[in-house]
Amino acid sequence: MLEATKTSPESPLRPDADAQTRTARWAVTVFPILVIVAGVLGFLLPGAFKPAAPAVPYLLGIIMFCMGLALTLPDFSSVAKRPWAVGLGLVAHYVIMPGAGWLIAVVLHLEPAWPPASFWWAAHRVAPRRT
Repeated sequence: MLEATKTSPESPLRPDADAQTRTARWAVTVFPILVIVAGVLGFLLPGAFKPAAPAVPYLLGIIMFCMGLALTLPDFSSVAKRPWAVGLGLVAHYVIMPGAGWLIAVVLHLEPAWPPASFWWAAHRVAPRRT
């Protein structure tokens, strides 16, 4: 894919194309490393990142908004051509993922952290039968 961006006599590109290619390669290489380093630091020093916790939903909203700005009309037409992919994503998001989380919690005997869920959890536990 990157070979197509090289300059050739037949198809001259913009003069800054090589700089864009280098910048893109650098970003693609460095960004995953930054994410891994931030994850390790957050795991090892959670107190250092705790003050930033209230800003996380807003930052995620900004990221999602910017991703939405990158959508084009062909993106929406591909959704109309293959609606099953959207349906599969919805099922995975609202059924499979919560189900997997519930199954992991049951297997590991985890107690719910949300107080109203504790009542549901206690009411639906299977009590041993007395004979």
